[in-house]
Amino acid sequence: MFKDIMVHLDGSAEDESRLSFAEGLAQPFEGHITGVFTNLLPDSAWLGATDASGTVVQVLIEMEDRARTEGDRIFAHLAERLPRLAAVTELRRLEAGVYQIEQDVTALVRSSDVFIMTRPLGPETNGRWADMLEAVLFDSGRAVIAVPPGYKKSGPIRKLLLAWQDSREAARAVSEALPLIHKADMTRIVIIEDEKKRMAAHEAPAGDIARHLHRHGAAVEIMPVDLPGRPVSERILKAAHEWAPDLIVMGGYGHSRFREWILGGTTRDMLMHSDIPLLIAH
Repeated sequence: MFKDIMVHLDGSAEDESRLSFAEGLAQPFEGHITGVFTNLLPDSAWLGATDASGTVVQVLIEMEDRARTEGDRIFAHLAERLPRLAAVTELRRLEAGVYQIEQDVTALVRSSDVFIMTRPLGPETNGRWADMLEAVLFDSGRAVIAVPPGYKKSGPIRKLLLAWQDSREAARAVSEALPLIHKADMTRIVIIEDEKKRMAAHEAPAGDIARHLHRHGAAVEIMPVDLPGRPVSERILKAAHEWAPDLIVMGGYGHSRFREWILGGTTRDMLMHSDIPLLIAH
């Protein structure tokens, strides 16, 4: 069950979208919401590699003081805002340079059921917090729900779209989303294999995962998508726009380059263009 929900907060206008979504997610499970406020401080690591003057050091100190003061203001506002949610809440504050923030958030998320943040790619966000999403997705062992910028809809999850692929990552996403799938009125399964592989498999993967979810008491159906030759993300979003689900569930794909995770094409495309919240697991 989604009893322990963490939601990213940074003092931006998107905090309200994230909190509203977290509130709707928590209600059916009587869940606990922890707001994780990330206050970025100037990164002073580069000073060790330069012949920094006293003036440069002083400027850095002043920048950090301003960041902490602004963080105090935002934290006070959030401390007043969270108790108005229809859930038990807690507020945590993480304060560090950007790399350390990513590691601290990832460690914190391991003690939760899911992490909610704003979809970080696309023109609305310009990649802000994209590295944090990668860190949490690939290293926390928990799912991430990425909420589109400016998302307004709230309330329980009634309709889910499962973007199914015969892979470990997709299976992990189903496992993470199972409490939501069980409570949903309907889950539609979209197969995102290429046409040749789908024909060779005779749609068996879709039938198998549908039977698996049905045994868990879920209402499921398979939804064909006729968009041959188009990118996988376009097929998923076409199916979503035809049905208007509350959440898309999918595996998060990527590859490691010198221990640095790089989001794969479909995952990146969905994080740039989806106007529906995404539950992603790896």
